[in-house]
Amino acid sequence: GTVLKFEVGNPVPLTEVIGVNGGPHWYPGAGASVMPYPHGLATDLNGRLYVGADANVGNPVRQFSCDGGIAPISPATIVDPDYPLFNMFSIGNIIYKNGNQSIRAYNSCTGAFVGAKCLSGGTPDTYWGLSYNKTTQTGYASARFSGGVWKFTKTQL
Repeated sequence: GTVLKFEVGNPVPLTEVIGVNGGPHWYPGAGASVMPYPHGLATDLNGRLYVGADANVGNPVRQFSCDGGIAPISPATIVDPDYPLFNMFSIGNIIYKNGNQSIRAYNSCTGAFVGAKCLSGGTPDTYWGLSYNKTTQTGYASARFSGGVWKFTKTQL
C-alpha cells in the first residue's frame, strides 16, 4: 500500500510531496511497501505520523518520520492483538483507535496499552468512524452494525 502526503500552498491548493525513498509517492516511494492495506492516521506531539499497516487484527501501527522514513518494528510499536483498525486520532502522546465496543488508547512513545472507553453500553459492535476535534475537545464514533453515533469529550476518555 501507499501513503500520500500533500503540501497546502498558494496558488496551487495541493501539491504531492515525495518522500525520502524517491517517487512516485511519499511512502513507499521507489521502495517496496511493508503495509499491505494502510488504515487510519494519527500524529503525535513531535510531528510523527502513525498509520495502521492493515485493518486486520494484530497488524502494527507503523510510525513515520516527517520525510517518509518508516520506523522498524520494535517493542514500542503499537499492536492490538484483539481488535481491527480502521481509524485513529491522537491527543498529546496518546493514540486512540477504534475497537470492538470501545475506543482503545496506546502510548505513542512506548506502544503500551493505556486503557479503553466503552461507548456502546455492552452492545457488540465495531466503531467504524472515529473523529476528534481538538478545538472543541469533542469526539465522535460511529458504529458499523448498529448504526449508532456516539459523542464524547476529552475528559470522558
